[in-house]
Amino acid sequence: MLLLPFLLMGMRVASGRAFVLPQRRIAAPLPRPPSTRLYNLLTPTTTAAAALTTSALTGMWMERRKPNSGILTSLMVSSVVFSRMAPTTHFLYDRCWDTFLPASLALLLMGMPQSNQDINQREEIVDTSYLKAHSIRAVVGRLAGPFAVASMGSLIGCTTAFFVCRGIFRPVDAAWAGACLSASFVGGSVNFLATAAWIASQRGGRTATTLVSAMTAADLIVMAIYFAIMAAATQSVSLERWFQRTQKQDGQVDPTRTTTSSASDTNISSSSVPSAISTFHVPTALLITTIALTLVRVGQTVERICSAYIPGMACAFLAAVTPGIRRYLPARVTATAPPLSQFCFFLLFAAVGVTADLQAALQSGPACLIFAAVALLLHGVVLMVGGKYCLTGRSKFMDCLIASNAAIGGPATAATFCGTLPDNTQALTIAATIWGVFGYAIGTTVGVGMYRFLSMFV
Repeated sequence: MLLLPFLLMGMRVASGRAFVLPQRRIAAPLPRPPSTRLYNLLTPTTTAAAALTTSALTGMWMERRKPNSGILTSLMVSSVVFSRMAPTTHFLYDRCWDTFLPASLALLLMGMPQSNQDINQREEIVDTSYLKAHSIRAVVGRLAGPFAVASMGSLIGCTTAFFVCRGIFRPVDAAWAGACLSASFVGGSVNFLATAAWIASQRGGRTATTLVSAMTAADLIVMAIYFAIMAAATQSVSLERWFQRTQKQDGQVDPTRTTTSSASDTNISSSSVPSAISTFHVPTALLITTIALTLVRVGQTVERICSAYIPGMACAFLAAVTPGIRRYLPARVTATAPPLSQFCFFLLFAAVGVTADLQAALQSGPACLIFAAVALLLHGVVLMVGGKYCLTGRSKFMDCLIASNAAIGGPATAATFCGTLPDNTQALTIAATIWGVFGYAIGTTVGVGMYRFLSMFV
């Protein structure tokens, strides 16, 4: 029996197949690596999830220490620390845009007081004129002017970028970039892709794939810069003073910006989320998160049905339905919504920071990055100058920032941005959502019209 293996080996040597059997026996006991598909899925997923979670939690921690600094912190941590470690493309980043951002809006609305009257009772301010001025209809009308100025700034910026960058682009490609970016800066990424598809159909189905990829990367980089600027602008006292200088010279006094009111607003903004965290309960958090995600899924179904007519109806659905559901939720459940909304909101900026690879954008399409930067710069200049001299109102500075978010970021971003402001109300959040959806509705038409206009100079 002991000689049997050697006899078998001798038989294989005689037949010219020596050492095949021992090779198989030696290879069999060695530990096998994990499945390639499972390994390729788990490792990037774990890294991406760790990058998103760490960046968002760091932003929340910084927001507690210094209000209005969480957005910039999440962007910086994700872009500086995790941009090289985490994958640049992953399905979790897409979920931050299409799931967690709308969920942040739903959680924000569920965590807010039921009406402006509740806010006034808490602050012991009962003023009929205040209630009328801060109703949903009044706030929607108040944001109409700032949204028009912001949209005009986007069009002027894209037109200027077309003429400035026409020498480094082919004229046809420059018109394409200006049209798609104007659609994105008025509506959103949905309008960007819809305008690109329409232009491709006009060109006989020819699509500049390289230009689309480079322009998308440039748009993402510019969005990261834009969000950082917005976060810094909310903290800039000097910018707000410059913005309000003309109306103060006219003798108008803003009672909402007095020393006492500002101090109370700061205390409210800095203490609302920490107090909710101190009473945080995991079961109630799971319950309200499940409700929010269910509403998001239903809203996405509404979006698919209505996308052929008006994009962005998912956010409109959330803004219309969530306040009604909030009335039937106990206070203990809604108390956990603000920190969850803030976490979901910071996940978006973490995703933007991780995916915004500046080096890759410079290598693949520096001209697109210059084009988008010029358009964004002119958008900001027109917004500030036009808002200062063409608009009236006590809160026109913050209204311009919200309208700019509604135009460039979209309804969910604008509404959740309102949640970071100290004097936010439910009417302001819903108004920002309405104007963001309106931007989605007209974005593709604006992009098509811009392409036809710029094609006249090709």
